[in-house]
Amino acid sequence: YIGLATMFWGSYLAIRQYDLKALLAYSTVSQLGILMALYGAGHPFVATAHLINHAAFKATLFMVVGIIDHETGSRDLRKLSGLMRKFPIVFALALPATLSMAGLPPFGGFISKELFYEEMLHDGFLPIFIAVTGSMMTFAYSLRFLDVFWGELKIEKPDVHRPSLGFWLPITPLVAGVLLFGLLPGTATWLTNLAAPALGFEPHDLYLWHGFSLVLGLSALTWAVGFAIYWFQGRFTSVQEALTPSWNANTIYYASVSGLEKFSTFVTDHTQNASFANHVRLIWVPFALAGLVFGWGFISTDFLSQLNPVPLEFIVPALLVLSGAAGLLASKTRLSALIFMGLAGLSSAAIFVMLRAPDLALTQLLIETVTVILFLAVFRYLPQLTRYTRSRASATFDALLASSVGLTVFTTLVAVQTPIAERLKDWFLENSKEGGGGSNVVNVILVDFRGYDTMGEITVLAIVGVSVYALLKMKTAPLVDSDKEDNDG
Repeated sequence: YIGLATMFWGSYLAIRQYDLKALLAYSTVSQLGILMALYGAGHPFVATAHLINHAAFKATLFMVVGIIDHETGSRDLRKLSGLMRKFPIVFALALPATLSMAGLPPFGGFISKELFYEEMLHDGFLPIFIAVTGSMMTFAYSLRFLDVFWGELKIEKPDVHRPSLGFWLPITPLVAGVLLFGLLPGTATWLTNLAAPALGFEPHDLYLWHGFSLVLGLSALTWAVGFAIYWFQGRFTSVQEALTPSWNANTIYYASVSGLEKFSTFVTDHTQNASFANHVRLIWVPFALAGLVFGWGFISTDFLSQLNPVPLEFIVPALLVLSGAAGLLASKTRLSALIFMGLAGLSSAAIFVMLRAPDLALTQLLIETVTVILFLAVFRYLPQLTRYTRSRASATFDALLASSVGLTVFTTLVAVQTPIAERLKDWFLENSKEGGGGSNVVNVILVDFRGYDTMGEITVLAIVGVSVYALLKMKTAPLVDSDKEDNDG
């Protein structure tokens, strides 16, 4: 039913189109609906036969539209007529393809349409009703496509000439297929049955004449009503316009895009013009909320009793880290702030040493050293240190935010602790010798198990080192007023 609805709606919209390419595009949507309905209803032989017929006549018509557009500079039905006089060969190629699309004999489209009607008739009243009404409009827009060839010659482009052999010759094999599939259905039968092993249907034969039957009567009804729709297409289009709502998929899409742009503008205006402190808050609030919402799900009610005991030797460096953080917040000069920051970093390196991670400790020491040098190198270019003033509400919010971020990190760390997750050290101890070929577990981890991570650390360290070296080698130059420099220039 989705395929039948697509077939009906595609035909309905195709009649309204003035652009030849748009007409064929909606026609293709309609024909794909037929294929979906047939394959979905379990009629793969008929669907494949119609697929072959549709490929022949629709490819022909799209190439015909390309020739018309190239030679006349237009695809508008309102601006083109009488092209048969200028393009007789193109008309001769387009006519059988169009009549096949309309489902007229003796072309392949008639055969597959008859089979389509027969299968839908067996499936019930509603399927055959939708199939016939949709095909009526298919017949109408097929005749409408031929309007560009009938009547008085009307072309906006004055120097129109007949298309060369290179334009229309590639269409002839397709047109031959359109004719052969109707006059010699055995060719279409052979192509269709090639798909039998893949689609699992029994091979059948195709025939142009199926005798007098209800299906043929429905075809005659389709042609009669379709011709009436074509003849009174002005009134039919008026009815379509009256039934067309003010909204459709296009208007909904454009309204959605417009609303998204307005929302983006609102967010940008209220965030990108904010202070640096507000930018930091916007970055950390989602992180804090995510951790608070999801982090607690990893922690059981008695998680405190499950935590590993903290050895006494870790207390001293932990207190030094906390002292460094507190001293950094209370510092009134850059130098004292740098000292306290280094205290926190070096104490972290001491913890890595106690945890038997010399590689991390060495990296931390190098980074702390480079960071101190970097700050000292740029201190002379920075303005005087001033205290950041804020309201009590902002200070309270920042304190809650900082606590929430810390809690997020804490819950994340707890979530990977024993016994919630297995420790990796035992696996490394078991596989370093056999898998990595080394007795030094740390070296094997760095080179084999964590090779890319180590390469990343080395790369970062190299970049920082080169940057610091470049800063130290820079010659001091007096600051120049950019406005004055521009004026002088």
